[in-house]
Amino acid sequence: MKNYISILMLLLFACSSNKQLEPTTSNCNFKYEILESEKTLDTKPYVKGKGGWTLIDNDTLEVSVAKFSDGYWLTRHSKKTSFKKIIDYDKQTLKIKSLRFSYDKGNFNIGNEYIYNDKGEI
Repeated sequence: MKNYISILMLLLFACSSNKQLEPTTSNCNFKYEILESEKTLDTKPYVKGKGGWTLIDNDTLEVSVAKFSDGYWLTRHSKKTSFKKIIDYDKQTLKIKSLRFSYDKGNFNIGNEYIYNDKGEI
């Protein structure tokens, strides 16, 4: 019986000691939203560079547009959190086709992917 109590106490202390190592803040607090201005692509403010256009590139944020055979991708990359917002636009109409989010470290998608119709509705 002493052995069972000792093992139980050991497990309780082992589990409680890890609580202090858990982070109190989360990197997952970001907005899964699309702005009304992002539903249609305006390429005028972008500066042409190799492989596409860049609008903003500073210590915390990079916003760029890449051109593909079937359309454009606008990428908003937060260097602070390593999250990317990737918006796919139609080549002809420059209207949004899809929206997804990814995590740069590990390069995997997070959250939901949203597919839009010709009217800009999900």
